Amino acid sequence: MTVADGWLEGLGEEGRQLASPVVRLLLTEAPRLAVTVQQGMLAFGPFRYRYASGRSGESALLTLAVRKHGLSLYVNCVEDGRYLLATHLPNLGKVRAGISCLRFRRLSELDDAAFRNLIRAAAVSRGGGQVDGEK
Repeated sequence: MTVADGWLEGLGEEGRQLASPVVRLLLTEAPRLAVTVQQGMLAFGPFRYRYASGRSGESALLTLAVRKHGLSLYVNCVEDGRYLLATHLPNLGKVRAGISCLRFRRLSELDDAAFRNLIRAAAVSRGGGQVDGEK
C-alpha cells in the first residue's frame, strides 16, 4: 500500500470520493515528487525551510487536505517573486483561493488543462521562496 492509498483509506467515504480523483491526477502529473503525510494532509514534494530569523520547519510543494466544505490544495511555490497559484489562478475556473490555497469541491470545477499546468509547474519549482514585497 502506498502512502497515498493509506491516506485515502483513513478518510471517510465522502472524503475519499472527493479526494481520490485529485490524488490520482497529482500522482500522474507529478510522478517524481515524494509523497508523505504532514499534519494529516497528503504532501507532495516535502522540503525543509529556514527563515533568516533561524525559524525552520517542514512544508511541501503541494499539500492536499479534505475539509468540511471540500478540498484545499496548498501550493507552496514561488515563481519570479509571485506565488505560483496567483499566476495560474485566472485560468483555473470558478474556484476560491487564498494566497497559496486553492479551494474547490470537485475536480470538475477546475479547468483540466490549467490545473495540470499548475501541478507540473509546482513539481519543477524549488518550493517556497522570497515573494516580492515580503521581508
